[in-house]
Amino acid sequence: MRFVAEAPGRTRVELEHRRIDRHGPGWQSLRDGVAGDQGWPLYLARYGALFPEVS
Repeated sequence: MRFVAEAPGRTRVELEHRRIDRHGPGWQSLRDGVAGDQGWPLYLARYGALFPEVS
C-alpha cells in the first residue's frame, strides 16, 4: 500500500496485492475472490466512505 500526495488535502492510495500464489493450491480462487465485487472493490469503497471529501 502506498500513499501518494497529489495536491494539498488530496492523497491517492495505491494498493497492490502480489505473490498471492504463495497461498498454495487453489490460489486462483482467492485471487478471483479479492478481485470480485465482494472483495477489494467493496472494502475500498467502504473505507473511502469513512472519509468523505470536505468542501
